[in-house]
Amino acid sequence: MNDSYQEINDQVTFLTADVIQFHRDLAQKYTMEQNGEDNVALVESAIASAFATGFGEDLHPTIFDKAATLLYGIAKNHGFSDGNKRVALHTMETFLYANGIDLYAPNSKEVVIRVAKSNPIRRDLAHYFLVRWLEKWTKDRNELLYSEDDNVIDIVMNQKKER
Repeated sequence: MNDSYQEINDQVTFLTADVIQFHRDLAQKYTMEQNGEDNVALVESAIASAFATGFGEDLHPTIFDKAATLLYGIAKNHGFSDGNKRVALHTMETFLYANGIDLYAPNSKEVVIRVAKSNPIRRDLAHYFLVRWLEKWTKDRNELLYSEDDNVIDIVMNQKKER
């Protein structure tokens, strides 16, 4: 087993445990039906697909590709008896946040519902839509702090001097 495969496997294992904990936390916050057993293999499959490789190349090379794949996979795979859409959105937002990106979309819940209801045959279209949506409604925290055009640090420092 090569190092990159082991690293991906470790990430998937770590993220699967996180997603299961997200579900537990959300189940305590919201009234969720528990009509059946959770299928951890489906959750793990959804997460693994975001980090899949083919012929040594990352199949989802950008953060947005990975985030879109996470959201789609968790929402569509139904690894939990209830709360899949909530968990999918929370997982995607947390993944983006961990990578320095904030989601500012006013319609996140509606987007997740549309993805969950989408035709699986058109997965490529749903993925394309999600990536474009993420590009539109996210901001990189590093760019917000260090942009040459709008240096937030300079603005804050100048406001303090004026007081």
